[in-house]
Amino acid sequence: METFKEKIGEISLFLFLGLIVSGLSEYLKSDFLDDFFKHNLMEVLVVMFSINITVIGLTVTKIKEFAGERMRIFAPVISELRLTIWYQIVIIAVSLLLLIICDSSAFVCAYPMGTLIINAILSAGLFYNIEVLRDTATAIFRLFDEESK
Repeated sequence: METFKEKIGEISLFLFLGLIVSGLSEYLKSDFLDDFFKHNLMEVLVVMFSINITVIGLTVTKIKEFAGERMRIFAPVISELRLTIWYQIVIIAVSLLLLIICDSSAFVCAYPMGTLIINAILSAGLFYNIEVLRDTATAIFRLFDEESK
């Protein structure tokens, strides 16, 4: 399980990467990021969430088959899987809120650099979701490797 310090470091990394991507988009005067977020982000996040839920369900089933009576040994793993579900739900909710704010003409007029910051946060959320899928896939491969021994 990750410590609080590690989680803050991970979030900081994704925010930094999001700021780089958002800043690059602004510097190049590209509308791609704005258009992608406005038209596709929610669908992508929900699809990634659905994939993760499915994979977690399969993983927990395999863990139960593999662990049998020793299921309590895997309690921290299952707890971590539950936590990733909550992280994704929070990211979807925050992304929806940020997209609503970013689409507001009052916000854009009042905070010209606000779109840059919001796009950085949205990018960080997208990157984090990709990391969640990568981490879940890695766990599954480890589980299947253990099962084949």
